[in-house]
Amino acid sequence: MRLSRFFLCVLAIFVTLLNTAGYAFYGDGPLIEATIVLDKKQTGEDADRELKVTAINSEGYIEGSEGSQKHYIEFKDIEKITFDLGTHAYTVTTWEGKSHTLKFGKLTTHKTSPTFDCMVFDADAGKPVEQMLDYTQIKSIAFAKPAAQGKAEPAAQSSEPAAPATAAVDQKTAAPAADKAAPAKAMSKDAVIAAWKQMAEILDRNYELFNQFQSGRFTSTEEYELWAGKMETFLKQDLAAIQKILADAKQHGSNANEINNRWHEIVGSDDPFNGSRNVDALIMNLENGLQYVETGRRDAAASLLQSAEVELNGINDFAEAIRPQIFQRNRQALEVAKRLDPENQAVIKWLATIDDLETATNAAAEKAMNEYVFPGHNKAFAGPGNPDALAAAALEYFNSTCKPNEKAVKAVVFDKDWYCFKRNIFGQPTIWALTFVVAVQLEEDKAKDITRVWNISFLTEERPDVEKAPPFRSAAFNQSYKMKTANLAK
Repeated sequence: MRLSRFFLCVLAIFVTLLNTAGYAFYGDGPLIEATIVLDKKQTGEDADRELKVTAINSEGYIEGSEGSQKHYIEFKDIEKITFDLGTHAYTVTTWEGKSHTLKFGKLTTHKTSPTFDCMVFDADAGKPVEQMLDYTQIKSIAFAKPAAQGKAEPAAQSSEPAAPATAAVDQKTAAPAADKAAPAKAMSKDAVIAAWKQMAEILDRNYELFNQFQSGRFTSTEEYELWAGKMETFLKQDLAAIQKILADAKQHGSNANEINNRWHEIVGSDDPFNGSRNVDALIMNLENGLQYVETGRRDAAASLLQSAEVELNGINDFAEAIRPQIFQRNRQALEVAKRLDPENQAVIKWLATIDDLETATNAAAEKAMNEYVFPGHNKAFAGPGNPDALAAAALEYFNSTCKPNEKAVKAVVFDKDWYCFKRNIFGQPTIWALTFVVAVQLEEDKAKDITRVWNISFLTEERPDVEKAPPFRSAAFNQSYKMKTANLAK
């Protein structure tokens, strides 16, 4: 008799707790309310479906990657979660006002449960019922603010009388089957075989992709672009399938080895690969492949960004004639980088400003061209040689070796000294050089009133003990820029 009374007391307390909290999951922290929207594209229904969640574990969490950082955020700290099927990314907004975009995200209510467990209000039953959802079908979750955090408005009070305490005991069993989301069930033999084959097909289809992003070896922007396209195809066609298979598989075990053993038990002698492809290896390779893509795409984008920044920050060091090519190739590289890592803020900023930089660079070059006045000889030139005679020799060499549409019209000594361009194995100078500023007119520029200006080192013949003097036998071209032809005479 004592035992019966004790049992009844415990039962009464348990029922009261259940009725107060809505539902008590094993190992839960405080429970909170939420609104969940299921995506029709994932459920196969005609429209998105909204669920009013009366109880969900506040210590459940979402985990995923943002850039190089791994996030683990508990539901009690989150205001809203939305999933974008196009980018396969979760946007998480916290009560502190922070926003995170997580790739390869996963929603978990309980570490020991493969399903997304919560209590959902059933209008027909007039009370909450337990539902075990597939988190990959969730389009959004809006959480009510936990009472312990304050600042939340009081929950609206129902005008209906409180349900009797006994109702809470029946919450897990009394709901009509038609109104409950399908509970997580062990996969059938046919489903296991189909998932097993699909994992192998996805792995085979993306094996090169996984290896490429693991290695991180790219030789050109075109190669980056090629693999960015293959990555986008993978994300569009296979990512959701992988996530669903792995989520379903966890109904049969908490790790790859347990799942492998259980699936072998289920299929028996009907192993689709006759023992040549075990489930645990497929799961491991797929999970590793997901990580290779996640890490590798960010690293690839960072590499493209770094190269672009070096060239664009030093754009004035490039000859004016090739600057358009520099801008074009780096614009292409940044666009590929954004495809690889859409959340890279530095890439986004460069793409937003590269056109302005090109415009400003062109404007500065235009201003410099309009203001440039062709110089005279370097007054510090100490010889040997007469500057005018040396300039004449430079013009003669240029015009005898240049292209048909080019003509050097003016030259001045730029450096104050000759310099040794080449030595032999004994350290003796064999070629001397002297740098000039040379004005060159092109046929196509005459109507534009434009003259090209080059810094050119003219080289002597090659032999030991060669003199610092013409005749010049070759030339090394350095900087190139433009000036207005009208400024030549100034």
